[in-house]
Amino acid sequence: MRLRTHATYGFTVAEPLGEIDIATVGEVRPLLDAVTEGPAPTLAVDLRATTFFDCAGLSLLSRLHNRITERGGRLYLV
Repeated sequence: MRLRTHATYGFTVAEPLGEIDIATVGEVRPLLDAVTEGPAPTLAVDLRATTFFDCAGLSLLSRLHNRITERGGRLYLV
């Protein structure tokens, strides 16, 4: 599991590459936490390069949404 990130148009874009499942969610969680640490983060998660996504991935997105909205930010999914 790799996570590519870049900034564009005021967004941070996170692109998980490969599978997001119970075996890899522990690797990607701290990386996503790092890009959403500041106040009012705006994050777009681009799932187009994700080849598999299970309920652990959905739980991760739910947690990420809560984390971002608590900080006054926005989460977008592609």
